[in-house]
Amino acid sequence: MSRRSSDRHDRLFRVVLTVLLLSGAIVALAIVMQDRMEGERRYLLADITPAPAVTAAPTEASTEAPGPTQPSDEEPEDEYPAQPTAPVGEELLTAEAVTLPVFSKADTREHVVAITLDSVSSARYIKMAMELTKQFGTRFTLFPTGSYITASETSALLGTCVTELGYEVENRTWSNERLYEKETIDMAKDIWGTQVALEYALGMKYPMHLIRTNGGENADDPRTCAYLKKLGYDGFVTWSVIGSTMTTEELEKSLSPGQIYMFSCSEDNMMKLAAFLRYIEERHYEVLTVSELLGFGTVQPTTYDGEILTQLMPYPDDFALADTDFTSGMRAWQVLLIQRRLAELGYLAPRNADGVFGDSTTHALIAFQSNNGQAATGIASHETQNLLFSEDVKEADVRVTDAPTPSPTPFGYMTPVPTQENQTLPPDSVAVPEGSETEGGSDDGAEDELIFTAGN
Repeated sequence: MSRRSSDRHDRLFRVVLTVLLLSGAIVALAIVMQDRMEGERRYLLADITPAPAVTAAPTEASTEAPGPTQPSDEEPEDEYPAQPTAPVGEELLTAEAVTLPVFSKADTREHVVAITLDSVSSARYIKMAMELTKQFGTRFTLFPTGSYITASETSALLGTCVTELGYEVENRTWSNERLYEKETIDMAKDIWGTQVALEYALGMKYPMHLIRTNGGENADDPRTCAYLKKLGYDGFVTWSVIGSTMTTEELEKSLSPGQIYMFSCSEDNMMKLAAFLRYIEERHYEVLTVSELLGFGTVQPTTYDGEILTQLMPYPDDFALADTDFTSGMRAWQVLLIQRRLAELGYLAPRNADGVFGDSTTHALIAFQSNNGQAATGIASHETQNLLFSEDVKEADVRVTDAPTPSPTPFGYMTPVPTQENQTLPPDSVAVPEGSETEGGSDDGAEDELIFTAGN
């Protein structure tokens, strides 16, 4: 009896020991997975997936090892400084307006050009570009949309393009949305996400230093320029010629030294590009990357000692209103703040606050200036902005509001279209378009116009 009891205790001990060992292994695995997930969380940029973060290396100092900038260990890593939307106070325009150049053409007499493929969003077009490289030896400059970079096939192709074919890859932003409409931290994510996604795809440091943005070049936006400058960017790149909108003959006539060509990705455009490259070759021109054409040299990826994914996105600097004038046609985050303040005071319809300084903003500023004792110039000058964001300011006498959206007419109550098959209205009650024939001639034009109008 005692022996059987001892055997049971031995078996129980072995079972307990096995359970403890398995539990320990599970706990250890859970800790490893948690650490792994925490490491991934450090580089995921909120809603950007996956956007591994790594400190950008400025062009002139690409050999320096990146390091986290903020936050400290005591701060939550996913919290960023709050950014103002419509600051109010006195003498607010204290920040120097940071600017970056816009490159659309190189100043050269040599027979050299650059060809950029814009908004690259499919591996298919990268493969087509690689085939053209095999045929003509062309080294393209790619501006891929950041959200497509991390696709497995795209990542592999970009690696081949950069390391074997000598392509250049520059920033087209993560979402290809307008940066001047975004809150400051979202603007930073859109720029940073593309850069780190490319480095993650390549497995190397790649010092992006040029950017092409949606909705204008963003050179009027001091906030965007300040962040780009912090990351080491040298400027914005637009183009001399939009090849996508031209015929082959027009492209041939446009060929001249220093041109930067922009082609959007489609089968027709790639076929057009192939014909143009043949002409370029016949004319003894050379296709360089944009950086080479502009005199920056070849962008060289470098190895990175350590885990690329462990670095944090650099913070945008604390926002301050830039001491600069804004006029019609400019696009900037500060313009959006001006518009929001004008809307708050009743001078501008809220729906017109979009970051673009258009006619409605000009008229709103004129009304504001007239009502507050300033010269009605329609320009957001230093004095006008300081007054606009002050507390001692007059609101609009009659507030401008968004016009209500008209309700659609129910289908059952639509006025029938007068046609030969359905003449529900008497002929003399139908409005006749000005200039149409009503007597002694055909009224087909009038009837067509009526049908078109009713259809709208």
